[in-house]
Amino acid sequence: MPVAVQWYGMVFEKIFALESMPERCPESSERQYFTYVVRVLLIGDYRLLFCVVGDTVRVLDFKGSGKNKPE
Repeated sequence: MPVAVQWYGMVFEKIFALESMPERCPESSERQYFTYVVRVLLIGDYRLLFCVVGDTVRVLDFKGSGKNKPE
């Protein structure tokens, strides 16, 4: 199996794992720009920004290393 396909599968496993206790992830520094809590899940060199609305996890952004990192 190609490495890219394995990586893609691993990313989705991490995203689906948010079904269980998404609040375990820390608040993101981008939270200051929103009226709701934005959390961050680190996946290797990537940052997945998401929020929790009721029982739903909404993915807001997926940032690569060096791309728009908070200061």
